[in-house]
Amino acid sequence: VDDEELYDMLATTACKELERVGKRPSFKSKYILQIVEKLAAAGLRNANVRNLHLAAAECLESKGEHLEIVKILRNKDQSYDLLSARALLWLWRFSSRQSKLKSVPLTEKKKFSSWVEAFDNPSKPLVVDFGCGMGVSLLGLATICDDSDHLDDVFLQSKEGSLTNFTRWRQANYLGCDLSPLATGYAQGIANRWNIQGRLQFVCASGNDVLDEIKSRYQGEI
Repeated sequence: VDDEELYDMLATTACKELERVGKRPSFKSKYILQIVEKLAAAGLRNANVRNLHLAAAECLESKGEHLEIVKILRNKDQSYDLLSARALLWLWRFSSRQSKLKSVPLTEKKKFSSWVEAFDNPSKPLVVDFGCGMGVSLLGLATICDDSDHLDDVFLQSKEGSLTNFTRWRQANYLGCDLSPLATGYAQGIANRWNIQGRLQFVCASGNDVLDEIKSRYQGEI
């Protein structure tokens, strides 16, 4: 699902519910954390989420619990988003409960060949993640420069060609492949809502099929 308006409505509704019942003794802290974690795992990162974080922090503080998380939720320079530890843990728990597929579902095979045309510039270097799962690693790499103002000096002074050289990663396209249509659909939905689908694509396909497609159709360096 890549309808940004729908997720905005969810965040707004969750915020209002926390303001209404979040401080009640019967509303446990774990419910507050679950709301924040699930919206983070859904890839929300806009102003509505900021309001939700502040409401959640106020509710947790009133209960005198999880005060270390309260500080994170209130600090605009710290993130409680898709790449935060608790959201990643939630995603891991979810994905570990899914059945492991041995082949690509037939309904997905006809969609496979469209990924090359989806890139804005298919001559850029291509980073491929085989067995990408929920796509979090590539979503992180593809947005590694979005918060470059907050990167430390060591990161900025990294050597040319190293994993932490953010300029090199900014100039690449990204492709994730997995046998699970649920996982790749989830990841592509976030990429679409983050407006980075022109340089990040996810496909439900086998590694062999992806390699064959890359060799025959992709123009850039791999």
